[in-house]
Order: sequence, then structure tokens, then C-alpha cells
Amino acid sequence: MKTILALSFTLSVFLSVSAQVGFQVSPGKVFFQQAAGQPATQSVTITNSTPNPLVLQCTFSDWIRDSMGDKIYAAPGFYPTSNSKFLKVVPESFSLAPGESKAVEVSMLIPPGSDKAVSNSMLFVTQINEKDLAQKDKSKQAMMLFRIQIGIHIYNEPPQLQNKNIEIEDVVIFNSHVKTPKPGTATEKRDSIIINQQLMKAYIQNKGDLIAEGTLRFELTHQKTLKEFKPEPVPFNSLPGDKLV
Repeated sequence: MKTILALSFTLSVFLSVSAQVGFQVSPGKVFFQQAAGQPATQSVTITNSTPNPLVLQCTFSDWIRDSMGDKIYAAPGFYPTSNSKFLKVVPESFSLAPGESKAVEVSMLIPPGSDKAVSNSMLFVTQINEKDLAQKDKSKQAMMLFRIQIGIHIYNEPPQLQNKNIEIEDVVIFNSHVKTPKPGTATEKRDSIIINQQLMKAYIQNKGDLIAEGTLRFELTHQKTLKEFKPEPVPFNSLPGDKLV
């Protein structure tokens, strides 16, 4: 009798555009501009780009962002900035044949008093038949089960909010010692040398009432040589009150 070792992983993807990771969604972000008592519905299209049938489930989650830009998740309605309790998705679960696309409807109805600030949540679309697909392939003694999960940002910006304000509070340049392989050697520790690098940190804060997205670009000039240097642009996404580094 064959022994099957199954390792289960959940691969989560958060989208600004469509991603090809087994299935695709579009759009990757949904923006509402609803005042209290005004219902609205938007569509999200999901496409099965695999050769296998998929069973998918839609759920909502709260999230906030820490100072490093990482998301912290919680149950629907946990965070005061959440709108997940005001959302419905139809259908909540469905099947997709290979190559098939389906539109799910995301509806929002903000209750009175809950439209004073920007609110947000995450719509997760999760594959739930990964075990069934793996069991069909009995040729392998060990399997790795990948559950694909895509997160779609849901935002509401009430129409009375107009102030968009992102500020750079400080820029710090500092030295850092980094281990790096010697030129022409393997990447092993014994072949490493310590080099001195100059790094830059920018501290920004969203002081407005609206979502602020953009890209930080800097141009630096050496005071003695006048040589110009352009660091790689850094994209950012911020909610009101966010402080990012």
C-alpha cells in the first residue's frame, strides 16, 4: 500500500492588476464612493486559467497596515475602519470549468453614521477543492497541496470627503554594513566580505481624508563631485492616518 504524504500550503496573492496563479481576477481593487443609505453594486470577474475544474469560495476579512506596509488581518467587523459588515457577495461559492469566467456581484450598503471616513476590507477568493484534484493524481507518493487564495481590496470613499494630503516627514541617509560574496566566488559565507552601503529611509504620512497611492522618486546629488544618483522608485499605498517607512 502506498503512503501518501500531503503537505498543504495556502498561496495568497494581493492584486493591483490581474495575476496568473491558477485563476485570475479583475479588477484587483474595487472602489466605492457611497454615502450612507445609498446601495451600490460592482462586478469582479474570475477566470479559471488552469486545465482543471475549480471550486472557489468568497469571504471577507478586515485588515489594517502597519508602519512597514504589512497587512494585519482580523475577522469581519473587528477594526473600526472596516466596511466588511456592509458588504455582500453573490454567489459566495461556485465552480469554474477550465477556461470559464464568472462575474460575482459585490454589493455595499453603508448604514447611517458609518460614512464619516474611508473604510476598507478584503474580499478573498479561495480555491477549496485542492485535495480532490490531488487525489486524482495517484502517481505520486508525496504531494504538496497548494490552495490558491487571491485578495481583492475593497474601499469606500464617501463623496463628501475631499482632502487628499500625503506628506514626507523625514528622509534619513545612513551607512549599513552588508555581507556580500567576493567577486568571482561562490555565494558561501566563507567567501563573503563586508562592504559599506549607504541606505535611505523616507518617512511619509497620509494626513488627508482619502486613500493616497503613488510612487516615491528621489534624485540625489553628491556635493563634491556633483554626480547624480536616482534610487529605484518605491510605490506606496496608504489609508488616512497611515505612517509608512
